[in-house]
Amino acid sequence: MNVSTPTLITFVVYIAAMILIGFIAYRATKNFSDYILGGRSLGSFVTALSAGASDMSGWLLMGLPGAIFVAGLSESWIAIGLIVGAWLNWLFVAGRLRVHTEHNHNALTLPDYFSHRFEDESRMLRIFSALVILVFFTIYCASGVVAGARLFESSFGVPYEYALWIGAAATILYVFIGGFLAVSWTDTVQAPLTPADRLGVRVDQSFTPALNGQLEFYRVQRQDELADYESETDGYNMLGASLGYSGSLNQTDYLLYLKANNLLDEKARQHTSFIKDEVLLPGRNLTVGVRLAF
Repeated sequence: MNVSTPTLITFVVYIAAMILIGFIAYRATKNFSDYILGGRSLGSFVTALSAGASDMSGWLLMGLPGAIFVAGLSESWIAIGLIVGAWLNWLFVAGRLRVHTEHNHNALTLPDYFSHRFEDESRMLRIFSALVILVFFTIYCASGVVAGARLFESSFGVPYEYALWIGAAATILYVFIGGFLAVSWTDTVQAPLTPADRLGVRVDQSFTPALNGQLEFYRVQRQDELADYESETDGYNMLGASLGYSGSLNQTDYLLYLKANNLLDEKARQHTSFIKDEVLLPGRNLTVGVRLAF
């Protein structure tokens, strides 16, 4: 494991803070309703950030970029679908569900609510809905643990198998201790970190500027595949000097440069246009251009 001391300290402090929040939530939990739903006491601020952090966690940082990288920009419809779906859910479902769960024996879980709402004496509806939650939330939780393990592996050089256990153990610890309050409060703390993290990665890794210059002498051979405005010559010698500013943004490299060229062969100056990917300025001795490489 090769990791700097400041990074390691930051990581340890972060994990300790999450566990501390779990213990604080434990002290605020008085009964089963507090443990399952936080006593229905969460405000809109905590609820919004917690829901957003739960929706847009590992899949946003790793899954969605990976899908777009592998399958192309069409995968961005995943994000659009989630945004529309979340908006419709808050608009039509959330408020009504809150009211109806309280009116139906103060149901604390969806299987409990369905059982009371539809008077399911056979308990089949309760069992079926519980199985649906078990199957799909197992996949959801597993994807989150995998994302965390991959982060540990790439950031700290921890073997993937060990990273799985470390991430799962930390999460299970504060959830079991503090219940729903711990989950909501830790999500509220972590939610603002996501856009900051994305911005930091973009600036730190995707944008790498560099200033460079060079002096060169080269021999150009006889031209083939001439453009309509070019005249054939037997080749020429050229002396050039350039100053460039280069960088990269996402998967695109760019180069801004100013180049001065001096054709040593006087006859070639009258008949040749050179360096086809540049914009030639008047006189053909000074060129400026932008070059993109995908």
